[in-house]
Amino acid sequence: MKYRHFLQVIPFVVFGFLLRTPVTPAVSQDADRAAQKTPTDRMQDRAAIEALRAFHVLVGDWRGVGQPRRGSRSGAWIETTTGRWDFAGASPSILLTSPDGKQFRRISIQPTEDHKAKMVLETADQRSQVLLAQPPEGDQAENHVIVFLSQSAPDHRQLRCTVRIINDIRTTLLFEESSGSSQFRRLAEIGYTRAGERLAQSNSGDRECIVTGGLGTISVKHDGKIYYVCCQGCKQAFDADPAGTVADYRERLQEKSTE
Repeated sequence: MKYRHFLQVIPFVVFGFLLRTPVTPAVSQDADRAAQKTPTDRMQDRAAIEALRAFHVLVGDWRGVGQPRRGSRSGAWIETTTGRWDFAGASPSILLTSPDGKQFRRISIQPTEDHKAKMVLETADQRSQVLLAQPPEGDQAENHVIVFLSQSAPDHRQLRCTVRIINDIRTTLLFEESSGSSQFRRLAEIGYTRAGERLAQSNSGDRECIVTGGLGTISVKHDGKIYYVCCQGCKQAFDADPAGTVADYRERLQEKSTE
């Protein structure tokens, strides 16, 4: 599905094509950024991770079934999607990648200054990006349903993406569009089931992700002691600055013990 009518929301999109500039690999960017972090940077990272807490469950590997029409196999497809933390940008974000997806190729969920979230969606054809934000009146995170709307003019088409977190192994993404002032119509819904190990908020410090506080599934080591991280993005952040990551983790534990 091509979202050509939403292209005005990203300044780097011209005539349906995304203007690309060379980028360095994410691993290198994560390492460079971590090595330059100050205590203020770490505090800001912690605030950003907390702002995205409702989306922590998206980290991991997923098997998705897409349906243009509810309950119909007509036009349905299967895709795989991976969610991980991304520390290469100005602040931590959650990155979803779907190499064979039909609604998106990449989705970056990023914190906003008002402690909500925004979504940058790269279309399946990789020709454009769409910016979506939570509506001012809508903070549905407590109900595990989060709505994002493209920032289009009232008389232009608008894209809506509804993230519904059913539990830690099932999630759905519903994509809809409206034509100007018309009601939203369904484009497709993707139902995801977690592949592999379940990932949830850790109830024990023994397996807590040392970077984000999620459930640790990958072991890492520093000064002879084993810690855990929840994804490759967090492992890259840890490897780039293990001493700083451990110090920040211990500080968080101390804060929890005094609450």
